[in-house]
Amino acid sequence: MLMGDDMRIKYLGRSDELLEIQAKLSKNEVDFVYEDEEYVLKKASHDAETIVGKTDQTFHVLNHQDIVYIESLGNNVIVHTMAHEYFIKEKLYSISSLFEPYGFLRIHKSYVVNIHMIHVIIPQFNRKFTLVMKNKDRIEVSRSYYDSFKEYLRM
Repeated sequence: MLMGDDMRIKYLGRSDELLEIQAKLSKNEVDFVYEDEEYVLKKASHDAETIVGKTDQTFHVLNHQDIVYIESLGNNVIVHTMAHEYFIKEKLYSISSLFEPYGFLRIHKSYVVNIHMIHVIIPQFNRKFTLVMKNKDRIEVSRSYYDSFKEYLRM
């Protein structure tokens, strides 16, 4: 990379690893390899509007507008729409960043919601909210995401 050129990297991983990666990058302690890698960086794509979900043996192309919320449950990531649930292979953090430009927001370690599909926001004690989604499901905004949720919605 030439001096003066800027390169922007968006890290899609655990936040506890981010500080370690930032420190290694700032100290030039990173080797670029083509196999046996520890991390993979790839160019971000901001034009993904769909994702493929699976029910039984059938695959479905899901438009971001039809997704109510996405849930991580054990080793499964489940996309909830108004009528169905679909299993996907992507990790919750990568889906969160993929659909971020379309109004998807992380509200809990296990949930990403489409803010356009929130029907009611109910304040709770101890810096929490309960969201009633348009499909009638209730999801809790955890304390960890309370401030970012309020800021995002300008509450």
